[in-house]
Amino acid sequence: MENGGMENQAKACDVLKKEVDNERENLESSAQLHGVLHMYSGNGDASYAENSTRQRYVFHVLQPLFQAAIEKLTFPKEGPLRIADLGCATGLNTISDVDFVVKTLTNLSNGLDLQFQAFLSDLPSNDFNGLFNLLDRLNRPCFVAGVPGSFYNVLFPDSTIHVCFSIMALHWISEVPEAILHKDSPLYNRGKVWINRGRQDIVDLYSKQSQKDLTTFMKCRAKEMAEGGLLFLCLMGRPDSSPPAQQVSVGGEFCGQDFEDAWDDLVTE
Repeated sequence: MENGGMENQAKACDVLKKEVDNERENLESSAQLHGVLHMYSGNGDASYAENSTRQRYVFHVLQPLFQAAIEKLTFPKEGPLRIADLGCATGLNTISDVDFVVKTLTNLSNGLDLQFQAFLSDLPSNDFNGLFNLLDRLNRPCFVAGVPGSFYNVLFPDSTIHVCFSIMALHWISEVPEAILHKDSPLYNRGKVWINRGRQDIVDLYSKQSQKDLTTFMKCRAKEMAEGGLLFLCLMGRPDSSPPAQQVSVGGEFCGQDFEDAWDDLVTE
């Protein structure tokens, strides 16, 4: 082989090696992130279980809409009716949500002897043990399993899920846009840990990431949903009157500002 051909082959190998290394780094970074992110576990004063009243209220308000949607479901001719809660977190909210779905389906079954299987899914770092300890609060027979993993990946076999729902979870994107993380980047989000009222170019990056993630989410669910199944989603948004840089309502803005102030205080110390 001529020297020129060997040089081209070596360059191609170097490019391929860099691509593989970058992909490995991305996977490792994603795995590390999924290994630490979770709602605060346990039943203490600071736990998610004791600080999720708003989520409980949202689901209560949604129940009539959810029930109306379930009424249009095509029941499977055989096998269990499979339910999936994506972004289940921990605490009694998840148990009561699944119980509501099973109760509604039972009332609509016209006396059919149905079996129910519920999949509770969240990141691997979620407190699944704490969640399983609450299963005795389920008021109706149901086979329950935990499914650790990101809902931006396929979680179930093709065409197996009949009712899939995600409540107040899809506002969490899969990753922080990479350009924001590098100190030498013009888009580095210096001095801020909160997107609200951020620079427009940074907001645009988050928006692009959100659109990409939502598209990925829908493609994954399209594979998993059974024919005639139901996908029911509730996620945070903003009024049309609010600019894109203001991602939460004025009433909820204090939470992010407090978080940023606390972080600044820690850096100062």
